[in-house]
Amino acid sequence: MGVAAVNMGHKVWTIGVGDLAYDPDDSISARARSVPKKKYSTSEGDTRLFLMNGQPLRDKGKYAAFRRVRSGGDMRSNIHAGGKLREAKIDDTAIRIAEIVRPKLVQDGMFLVGLDIVGDKLMEINVFSPGGLGIAQTFTGVNFTNVVIDALERKVQYMSYYRRNFDNVEMATL
Repeated sequence: MGVAAVNMGHKVWTIGVGDLAYDPDDSISARARSVPKKKYSTSEGDTRLFLMNGQPLRDKGKYAAFRRVRSGGDMRSNIHAGGKLREAKIDDTAIRIAEIVRPKLVQDGMFLVGLDIVGDKLMEINVFSPGGLGIAQTFTGVNFTNVVIDALERKVQYMSYYRRNFDNVEMATL
């Protein structure tokens, strides 16, 4: 039985052995603990897809994303746990997941986040430090940091033009 990942895959436990992880959306909750009831495979690893202002971060027709594949007996695909980096193929399922979480991310004023997706399941939303834009650039040849900086500069221009500060929620819609 286990606890959800806290940071970079630390404190990840599993129930059972082998090639299995668990769907947090299909769980039976008791107090602050969760006992999963549905299994799914992590053998293909997970995909980190970046969203900016609730939309998939895309430039030059390529998505800011990469895939991490576990190695050895560790069920985690985190790089520091031995996971290997691979190119991500963003499909309709990943876009659908991004669209499902978009309204909440915009409502909460989340500017840049990373979605960790396994198959058709959202595992985690990294909101404080969604690392890996440089990794996405390695696979796509696109410097996504330029897109992020341009968006931040645009927001600063809005504040200057309107002569006021915006909170994060307002900024997420600009």
